[in-house]
Parts: sequence; structure tokens; C-alpha cells
Amino acid sequence: SSFNHLLGAGVSIQQTRGGTDACAVVELDTPLNASCHPWSAPKLGEPDSDSWSSNASFGVDVCSVAAPGATCYNDTGISDYVAASASAFSVVSEENRAIQPYPVMDPVLPAFELLLDAAQPQEELVAQLDYLRGREWIDESTKHVQALFAIYNGEFGTYMAVNFMWEIN
Repeated sequence: SSFNHLLGAGVSIQQTRGGTDACAVVELDTPLNASCHPWSAPKLGEPDSDSWSSNASFGVDVCSVAAPGATCYNDTGISDYVAASASAFSVVSEENRAIQPYPVMDPVLPAFELLLDAAQPQEELVAQLDYLRGREWIDESTKHVQALFAIYNGEFGTYMAVNFMWEIN
């Protein structure tokens, strides 16, 4: 509505990622040539496992000229603003996040973050989302996606912290 106004820098979108592990059902693992993506953290008393969360960089590689059949994202013609979204494919330390999660997704898990800048024109934001889609920012290793922003509603005189969280399994 015309009474709602976005506050702050924009919308922070964060994700946590899982690692990969051998599948428990070997009969499915081998013919599919697939990896499994464990969902749960190790239980108390069990040895730690690095496979349930990941801070490794990811995404489809970027190239300036894509040959036919190439498996890279052609970044020719994208703006500097959209190109800066490449940082969303590397982990962000908790102290450098644009907006602190509320409630905190999990302070132990690494986060990958991007900011949809409210000062950018709509075309740039659409191009940014297309870039993320093309480089597969959300994929089979994504565990959580969280969108955070603050708004003010002038009709009711209220401020709201909005937190959408999607769990993927």
C-alpha cells in the first residue's frame, strides 16, 4: 500500500548451506551419481561432522564469452551494481552482515548474504535477481533462506521488522 515505506538500506537476503555426504542408500547413490545433503546437525554426544553445514564458495562460474554448450554464466553487459552481487556466493562474517538476523537463524552457521538496495531502480533489482538465478544462488545445498527488512506504516504509525524464513529440505 502507499502507506508502507521501506526503512534502511533495503532487503537483506541470507542463506545457510549444507555440505554434501555419501547417501545412506547406496543403491540410489551410484546410478544417480548424486550426493546427499544432510539436513540435521550432529546430535549431542556424536562426533562433529563438517558435512551438515558449509562455508565454501559456490555457484556457476562467471565468463565474459560463453562458448556454445559452456556451463558458465555470461556476465557481459551487467552493471557494476549487479556484478557486486558476486559476493553473495562467499560466506559473510556475522559482524559484516548488513542486517543482523532477527531471530538469529543460527549464530554458529555461516551465512551467505546479498542486499537488494532500496536506492536502486527496479530494473537493476530485477537484473540482480536474474544474475543470482543464473549463477544458481539457491541450489540443492541451500538449507535456509531468510529475507529481512524494516517498514513504517504511516496510516497506523507503526514500525515493523519483517522476517521471512524458508527452510528447504
